[in-house]
Amino acid sequence: MAAAGPLMESAAIFKLLMQSDTVKVPKTITLTIDYLRSPRVVETTARARITRTFCCRDGDWTEPLRSVEVRRWSSP
Repeated sequence: MAAAGPLMESAAIFKLLMQSDTVKVPKTITLTIDYLRSPRVVETTARARITRTFCCRDGDWTEPLRSVEVRRWSSP
């Protein structure tokens, strides 16, 4: 199911937007997905968690980088 990747990326972006004061959509730098099994065609849910925040360069916190972990699960 090719929709699993975009679902997980969207969950991460929405989490970042909810946790920040900006309305600017964050840019995805890298997206890595580890599948334990192939997704099935069933209702699927995703939840994101910000795991790390650090500054870009020279202590500039105007646009911090964030690491987000997203977990996805399906109904039985």
